[in-house]
Amino acid sequence: MYISNLSIKNYKSFSDFTIEFNKGLSVIVGENNIGKSNMLDALSLIFISNNGWRRRQLTQDDFNNELVVHGVWPSIKVEVTLSEITTEDEMALANKWLTKEPGQAKLTYFFRPRGNCKKTPPINPTLLKDLKIPIDQYEWIIFGGEMETNDIFDHQMLQRFTFENVDALRDATSDLSRSSSKLHRIISSYDQDEINKDEVILKVQELNKQIKLSSEIDKAQTAINDYLKQITGHLHQRTEIQMAESSYEQLLKNLKVLIGPNNGNVHSVETNGLGYNNLLFISLLMAQYFNKKDKKGVDYTFPILTVEEPEAHLHTHLQRYLSNYFFNESLAGQILVTSHSTHISSSINLNSLILMYREGKKIRSKQIGSIFDKKTEQYKRHLERWLDATKSNIFFGRKTLLVEGIAERLLIPKMAENYWNKGRKKNEPVKTLEGYGASIISVDGVAFRPFLHLFGQTGLNQKCAVLTDSDPEKREIIDPVSNETLKVDVFPTKQNPANPCSRTTNLINDFKGLPNVFIQTNLKTFEYDLILENHDFFKKLIAKYELGTKDERKKIATLTGHEFEKEAFLIVAETKGEAAQYVLDELVLGEEIKIPKYITNILDFLSED
Repeated sequence: MYISNLSIKNYKSFSDFTIEFNKGLSVIVGENNIGKSNMLDALSLIFISNNGWRRRQLTQDDFNNELVVHGVWPSIKVEVTLSEITTEDEMALANKWLTKEPGQAKLTYFFRPRGNCKKTPPINPTLLKDLKIPIDQYEWIIFGGEMETNDIFDHQMLQRFTFENVDALRDATSDLSRSSSKLHRIISSYDQDEINKDEVILKVQELNKQIKLSSEIDKAQTAINDYLKQITGHLHQRTEIQMAESSYEQLLKNLKVLIGPNNGNVHSVETNGLGYNNLLFISLLMAQYFNKKDKKGVDYTFPILTVEEPEAHLHTHLQRYLSNYFFNESLAGQILVTSHSTHISSSINLNSLILMYREGKKIRSKQIGSIFDKKTEQYKRHLERWLDATKSNIFFGRKTLLVEGIAERLLIPKMAENYWNKGRKKNEPVKTLEGYGASIISVDGVAFRPFLHLFGQTGLNQKCAVLTDSDPEKREIIDPVSNETLKVDVFPTKQNPANPCSRTTNLINDFKGLPNVFIQTNLKTFEYDLILENHDFFKKLIAKYELGTKDERKKIATLTGHEFEKEAFLIVAETKGEAAQYVLDELVLGEEIKIPKYITNILDFLSED
């Protein structure tokens, strides 16, 4: 059994939202403020146990702020689908919530106005934020199955779901300092040795006797009792200072978790680093979580662990180590992880990854693994092989720009900034790729198709732009001396362009029907087209940074027109990354270049909503 689907209506940032989870582990990623925490909060409205009755009574602030009230007071609905209910224990738990679909059950939370609500909703459409709804006349209910009935819902059955949440604003050190109750539950869940219990109690009693022999403790105890007697009179009680009560259960409740190196002394968690304390706190929950998964019959529970931003205070290596553990562990129950870390998203199997993203004003979700089928399985394998912390930014923006290599990756952000901010007034914000929510991803070659498939017909309905080189095919000439057929590079001009290579042509044709995908190409290459538009700039650049050999620089200083373009390109092409850095240095110093049209077309596409 697992939670396969969560549907949310009118709750916080969601007007109408659905997300499908994976069996076992789901890693949910997306840009900031997309609603990942709100999604987990909605899930807790059904499964929360501590203070659940109070937490389920919502306020007006919990309603979606964009709601329009028209004739009916709004309600909040959260619906969970449980799938693959197969075992006897699972069937016993979900028996009264089953749907018509085999092995499926549903749980629904409603927050709605009572039937006798006295306040009349507005007749004319009115934004919720301009109203005060009669929240004191609202009620919440939970029911199982496909529709609400008059049957009384057994809330005790929800206690069979152990819902643990590690929130983003956690103070792991404080939580660990107060972890005695969690530790007690973990220890108590194991079979206990009665003989060992008696031995422990005897040793505690002996220790307490030794403590009482200490003069300073005796004096402190006497002083406290004297003042207590004076304050309370004949009703006073007596105090004793000792390690613990002579009760095994009370002793367990007072135990603490200490930490230290494998070959050294342990110490209090208060002196430990925040990163390791986060890992220790998650480990404590995992110990409680995995022990509960083996319970059967009347003791059966379904564990749900939600972890927000596990990367908090963790070095990148530990982020990867933690995510690999979550992915490789065989889980009973369910773990839901939300993250902003590209290191975590790049080390997780794509089948476990779920993206939350914006489509206009709507918030959508997509299981990344579901984008691929048997025919495109090789694309998924390519992405899993090549997605690193940089390329995983593709999952954290609203738009994506795919480029071939380091030169474009270095220069396009600065070109975009210069292009978008030309004529900007002093008080206007600076427009950047980041400001438009665009991630620039270098595919380190021309393998665009695996990345573009993410934005295809079965993928994400987000803008994806591609800058790729035309790379025209070499043309054949006859060597006048040897009479052999040779292939030579083509150097096209605006007046005499060449046909793009078949790779580029096919890429454009295959994706031209998708309105969210925009592919642009050039006359030859990124560097060549920059040189075509900026003769003087590159003549100075080659001389200033001594690109090429001394003879090449001497020759090019005398060239003009198309001959300069060809020779300058051959020099720059020898040191692409280095030359791109020099160009960027000059742009940062205030130099200006003319940006080729195929690039400004892409920038216009990305700047449009």
